[in-house]
Amino acid sequence: IAYVDPKDDQITSLQQDYIQEYMNNFESAMWGNNYEELYQDYVDEPSFVDYFLVTEVGKQVDAFKLSFYIYKDKNSNGGKLNFGPLWDFNLGYGNFDFGYSPDPQGWSYEFPDEGSWHPFWAKRLAESPNIQNLSDCRWKELREGPFQTDSLMQFIDDKVALMGPAVDRNFDRWQILGEYVWPNDYIGETYMDEIDFLKNWLQERLVWMDQNMQGNCDEYIPVSVEDSREVFAEVFPNPASGHFNVLWSSDESAELEIYDLRSSLVHSRKMETKGNHRINLDQIERGMYVLVFKSMSDQRILLTEKLVVIK
Repeated sequence: IAYVDPKDDQITSLQQDYIQEYMNNFESAMWGNNYEELYQDYVDEPSFVDYFLVTEVGKQVDAFKLSFYIYKDKNSNGGKLNFGPLWDFNLGYGNFDFGYSPDPQGWSYEFPDEGSWHPFWAKRLAESPNIQNLSDCRWKELREGPFQTDSLMQFIDDKVALMGPAVDRNFDRWQILGEYVWPNDYIGETYMDEIDFLKNWLQERLVWMDQNMQGNCDEYIPVSVEDSREVFAEVFPNPASGHFNVLWSSDESAELEIYDLRSSLVHSRKMETKGNHRINLDQIERGMYVLVFKSMSDQRILLTEKLVVIK
């Protein structure tokens, strides 16, 4: 483990021992045959999924090993491992000629094992059925928003325009166009050749991920139901626009909590009586959400459902 905050020369031995023990316990859990039952105790699923998807879009050589940042939340805030910030994508998007294929096809988490450089549990997490199912949910959500192909192409064009004449000054100073610079796989004769290569590579990558995304969003289980007592709730319409209804038919009063796929609470509502409860969605953005019904008496999770909001 390399410590970033606090830094190596600032972290106390007590903090260091605590983090080391936590990581040892996490890796021991991931090494066991029942790791799929245990990883949720240590890992924030939405955080890993976001890291996984952005890393895979770039198919970067350093994926899941170098510049692989992790932080741990305080116990008062869940206490789990989160993944990020994202960093070090210079050897991605087809810009490498060693180790693995730079082509837009293939998963970077499946790059050949590199011993201590590549933690064994990264592949185990990526291949966990529930994480794959959440990845499918999140990928579909992103592809309808910031990961739309047109949006990404426009983002590249906007950055090219922003740099303006600085591009010419750069290549006047560093005359590397048309020259091999480690570890180039593609060598463009002009700056726009390089931009076109990036855009074409990225478009092919997005299509490949669309066609090969693993998991099934409909089978994602967001929360373990901690109580087996039968609870009845009908959520409709689903997908919903403007509002949705919960037909609550349990004798137990409940509080409905609505979470986005990053586990942020976006709305809550008490349901103290049987019958139909109308939930307004005016302040909730388009996307996929998890509905968690909790007992008002002891906060047990009674039921979970998925909700798709369309606008």
